[in-house]
Amino acid sequence: MLVVRFLHFLGMALWIGGALVAIMLAIKAQGEAADVRTSVARMLTQVHTLVIGMGALLTVGTGVAWIMMLVQGGESQTSATPGVWIMEAVGLMGGALVLLVAIPAAVKMGGLAVPTDDGRVLPAFDYYHRRLIRVSSVALALAAISLFTGVVL
Repeated sequence: MLVVRFLHFLGMALWIGGALVAIMLAIKAQGEAADVRTSVARMLTQVHTLVIGMGALLTVGTGVAWIMMLVQGGESQTSATPGVWIMEAVGLMGGALVLLVAIPAAVKMGGLAVPTDDGRVLPAFDYYHRRLIRVSSVALALAAISLFTGVVL
């Protein structure tokens, strides 16, 4: 049980910390030249796949395992609280967004992160960049709500 809890908390740290780093990198790169923006985009692809995605996968997987262990262990008092189920549902939604939408968008954006001859980026790059920003923001908010719910309720 302690290993599952440790891995769960480690996953949350990777997910939320990686998302905050990605947001800061993306904001700082906005006014830069196309070659800098594309370099940052390639880094963001790595951050999303290796840090945020791994954190979300670890958090969701251990969260499900933790709940199953609570229910099977007869700890009905702990597993019956609404906060636990709200935390689980919101965390699953955030994790699904990261794993099913944000990571594919980051990979596509990274593949399109090539400046054109006239110093611009491809229109498809901007599309996936905007999509990644929107989806990652919602997923980060859901992760924070899940964390808050798990701690407070």
